[in-house]
Amino acid sequence: MKQLLCLLFAGLFFFSGLVNSDYKTLPENKIKAGYLYNFLLFVEWPAEAFKAPPPSPMHVCILGENPFKKMLTPILRRTVQKRRIYLHYLDRNEPAQHCHILFVSGSELPYMDLLIQRIQGQPILTVSDIRNFVYKGGMIGFVLKEDNVRLEINFGAIKSSGLNISSKLLELAEKVVDD
Repeated sequence: MKQLLCLLFAGLFFFSGLVNSDYKTLPENKIKAGYLYNFLLFVEWPAEAFKAPPPSPMHVCILGENPFKKMLTPILRRTVQKRRIYLHYLDRNEPAQHCHILFVSGSELPYMDLLIQRIQGQPILTVSDIRNFVYKGGMIGFVLKEDNVRLEINFGAIKSSGLNISSKLLELAEKVVDD
């Protein structure tokens, strides 16, 4: 069942035009970029996370070094829930309150605890490939297992932020914790 869901989820970003090659040969960061887009489809934000009703935009933010290069550019032409997607690159001193998804780059590891503490409880989906991210208060962590990108999800952190995550996304997770 989990393999079928992974294929369906991967298929969503293949057909979205975000990636256009064989899944097994895709660079790791291209797969992660596809996941970031799909998180917009499988997570619901409370109304107060937006400045206004649609067409108020969705903000995807990259904090620290950008591992995706131009891989996220295709999402800028898309809308999700009638909202246009905007991409922002932040440094650690910039506020992230306008972000709906915040990808925390590995370059921010020394500051991660402070960053998580600053936005804890806010409707910002935090995502990273930093080791043990979900055990340190992050919401979704990318992990490699047998050369495949997998997800670890901190359901407790997601709930406490007011976000709703699809059960389909939870089923994809390699591990779900309730911290």
